[in-house]
Amino acid sequence: MVKLVITGVETPLGQRVARLAADEDGADVVGLARAPITGLPARVSVFRVDPASDDVKPHLEHADAVVHLATSAPAGPTAPTDDVA
Repeated sequence: MVKLVITGVETPLGQRVARLAADEDGADVVGLARAPITGLPARVSVFRVDPASDDVKPHLEHADAVVHLATSAPAGPTAPTDDVA
């Protein structure tokens, strides 16, 4: 069985990738989401995680692949952010 971890699974792209991966036989799909999400196949295990502040290591252990789709953006075009030096 292949374990695939998808960050940003709450985004439209993340949801699409999760659905496609869940259709594959033998895939163990784990989705990491900052926000609540519904409507994914039952074969996708979703965990509420903020990659910027939470420990993601337990979710990545034994992963065969990681698809990193999580994004970070300021609240507005002129809002301060700590993400860019």
